[in-house]
Amino acid sequence: MKRVQQALGLRDEDIALIQATLIAKHSLTAPPVVDNSPPPQNSNFLNYLIACIVGVIGVVIGGRIVYFIRTGDKSQPVVQPIVKSCAKETYSLGDRISLGEKTLLKQDTNPDKEAGVKAFLEGDCQSAINSLNSYRKANLSDPEALIYLNNAKARQKGERLKIGVSVPIGTNPNVSKEMLRGVAQAQDEVNNSGGINGKALEVAIANDDNNSSQAQNIAKQFVNDQTILAVVGHNASEAAVPAAFEYKNGKLVMLSPTSFDQRLSSLSNYIFRTVNTNNLAKSLSDYRIKTAAQTNIVICVDPESPDNKWFADEFTKVIEQANYKINPTPCNLSDSTLYPNAMISQAISSQANGLLLAPYILEFRLSHAK
Repeated sequence: MKRVQQALGLRDEDIALIQATLIAKHSLTAPPVVDNSPPPQNSNFLNYLIACIVGVIGVVIGGRIVYFIRTGDKSQPVVQPIVKSCAKETYSLGDRISLGEKTLLKQDTNPDKEAGVKAFLEGDCQSAINSLNSYRKANLSDPEALIYLNNAKARQKGERLKIGVSVPIGTNPNVSKEMLRGVAQAQDEVNNSGGINGKALEVAIANDDNNSSQAQNIAKQFVNDQTILAVVGHNASEAAVPAAFEYKNGKLVMLSPTSFDQRLSSLSNYIFRTVNTNNLAKSLSDYRIKTAAQTNIVICVDPESPDNKWFADEFTKVIEQANYKINPTPCNLSDSTLYPNAMISQAISSQANGLLLAPYILEFRLSHAK
């Protein structure tokens, strides 16, 4: 008994019950002769002894486990929670595209948001949802967080439909946020109303910096992803037009919410834009002429921006069709030698009574920061 006790690492109190059981059983079967010599030790007896010890220990341990389970909750069975994971999916453009596994809007980071992004990357949907919900209590205006939150919920749900959105986060974060807010609001409304045919909407966010090469690369990624059904973007025409050719070839629907370039309208049945340049130019010109009574207008435009040039050309055309004139004062906002005070003085001298500004905001800010 002592050897077995030592082999199993048992205390004296652990074997007391076993010892008493064995002594009682041995008393019933042993002959009534008193003999101080040790009992015969054979393999059968040792095997029997070990079996008894293991059996009693098993009963004791099993009884304790059952006791704790039953006393832990007397009415409900113990059920392990089922954790649904976010399927991992990444793109090959580094930090350019994200479904929720990386932060693209670097200006809007905090520990809760970073924890949500990290949980999404690790495939833990519920932790991502909890952290992003906590972050949004004080940051409701962050569209990236709302999109990632809905993406985590969509992945937790299972079946989903996916679209992409491409914005110039690196060069124009404010414009990007406005575009993303529209997408985030639409996604949130769709998913909270039951989805599309019961499937939640998932959004992949891309950063193209309004750069033609980056926009083309992103477009190729979206085209190669057979699960993406459509793309919202791109912002400026210098990004939208090159990307549109990739979507045309790949037969993927693209909708630009901000590009003025009229070439997009006739490029392909897969390419759309929401800005109606003609109607916008006519509405503005009508206001200038009929309401504001401004009939001698100076146009200041950045011709290096296709969007602004298209709009300025349409505006000029409408003004001239109404037999009014555009003031001849030169005002090229991309000209680094432009001196605004001199331009304004010249416009006043030529009796200008109106001014149309069509700057490319980032270019204007950088070129005049000095």
